[in-house]
Amino acid sequence: MSRASFAIAYDGSALREGSMDVRDLAPSFLAVGQLFDAANTVLNHDAALVKISVTATGVGLFEIIFQVVQHLPAQITAMFSGESIVAAVNLKEFIVGGTISLIWLIKKLKGKKPDRIERVSDSHARIVIGGEEFTVPLQLMRLYQDIAVRTAAQRMIADPLIPSL
Repeated sequence: MSRASFAIAYDGSALREGSMDVRDLAPSFLAVGQLFDAANTVLNHDAALVKISVTATGVGLFEIIFQVVQHLPAQITAMFSGESIVAAVNLKEFIVGGTISLIWLIKKLKGKKPDRIERVSDSHARIVIGGEEFTVPLQLMRLYQDIAVRTAAQRMIADPLIPSL
């Protein structure tokens, strides 16, 4: 079993009064689950199942800790077949972690199509947009190119909620 946790603190127009309508928050929560399901499918196929649970950090707070728990029903088969499984901690990093993540890439591209994408190594691709170049892991590029992953990610960060990751 593989685990990773991350927090999302929500801000934005929906919270100006200090509370929010559950109909604004629920779609974002559902999108988090859909995003990790879709990303796990893209990177691990049927070799691992992922479950997202939440733990509140305190009474009256909107910050919630998300825990990614990945069950590996085909882990033994994958070990003997030479397949690698993207662990929960790496899945989380690809989506919301570090300086280069799926959320970062979506915000960076702002809905624009890259001018050019080229493979620069066995594990990285270069993205060129508007004269700017940056290198990302191929697995991150695969996530960005998957419609289900990108749609869920965009719903997770949609207004009126502005998550701080």
